[in-house]
Amino acid sequence: MKPARLLFFIAVTLFLNACQNDSKQSSPDRLSQTLSDSTSVSGLGGDSVKLVKTAALQVKVRSVEEGVKTLSELTRQHGGMVYQQRFQAVEGERKELPMSTDSLLVITTVTPQASVTVRVPSAALETFLFDAAKLGYFTSTNELHIDDKSLAYLENNLKQKAREEQLYKKGSAKRDSTLPLQALQLKDEAIDQLITNKQIAADAAYSTVDLSLYQNTLVGKEMIANYTLSGYELSFGARLSQTLKDGWNALLNFLLLLLNFWAFALSGLLFYLAYRTWRKRAAQPPTQIATSEA
Repeated sequence: MKPARLLFFIAVTLFLNACQNDSKQSSPDRLSQTLSDSTSVSGLGGDSVKLVKTAALQVKVRSVEEGVKTLSELTRQHGGMVYQQRFQAVEGERKELPMSTDSLLVITTVTPQASVTVRVPSAALETFLFDAAKLGYFTSTNELHIDDKSLAYLENNLKQKAREEQLYKKGSAKRDSTLPLQALQLKDEAIDQLITNKQIAADAAYSTVDLSLYQNTLVGKEMIANYTLSGYELSFGARLSQTLKDGWNALLNFLLLLLNFWAFALSGLLFYLAYRTWRKRAAQPPTQIATSEA
C-alpha cells in the first residue's frame, strides 16, 4: 500500500506543478493582450487611451435590397446605429424594340448598389466586420484604420485644466477693465477644448464603418407606349377613305368658291357679248349699214 500511495502523491505533485507552469506562461500572454487593447503607442494607459477606429467593407451579395435590411438588423444587434443609407440602381445598356405602332419593348441592364454608414461600439467592431462580411459571398475590400488620439486628448485635457485654473485666479484677483474680456476668451478656449475632447471620446467609443453592397447586373424588360409620335399611323383602308373624303371636300369647297364670284362672272359674260356685237358691227361695210338703216 505504501508504494501505491507514494506513486499517487508523486502524480498529484507533478500535475499541480504543470498547472502552475501553464498559468505562469499564460499570464504574460493575457497581460499583453489586455495591454494591447488598453494602451497607446504613446505609452499612455487606462482611460487616457483614445483609439479612434474606422473601417470600410465592400461585399458582393445575392440581393442588395435584402442585404441592406440584414445589415440594419445586424447593426442594431451590435448596439450600433445606421447614420447614412443610400440605394441606387445604375442603368447600363438600353434597347428599344418596336412591338407595334403604339408600343415598345424596352430592355435595360441595371446594377443595384447600396452604400451604408454605421457606427458601432469599438469593442464590437471586429465581430461586426466578420458578421457583415458573411452577408455576401465575395469580399472586394476590407479595411481597418486606427488613429491614436491619446496625446491629443491629453493635450486638450491639460489645456482645459490650465484655463480653468487661470479663470479661478482671474476671479479672485482685483477687478480691472481687461479682466472680463480675458476671462471670456479663456472660457471660450476651455469650452473648445472640452468639446474637442468630447468628440474624441465619442469617436473612440463608437467606430465608423463605411459599407458598400453590390450584386450582379440584372436585365429588365418593360412594355411601354411608343413615345415617338411619327410611329402612330392609320391603316391603308382608313387612309384611302380619308383621302377620298378630303378630295370630295376640296371639290365642294372649290365650287363654293366659284359661286362666290357669280356677279363677276355675269359681268364678264355681258361684257363679252357686248364686245362681240361691237366687233360684228365694226366689221360690216358702210353701205350695208345704211341699207339696213333704210
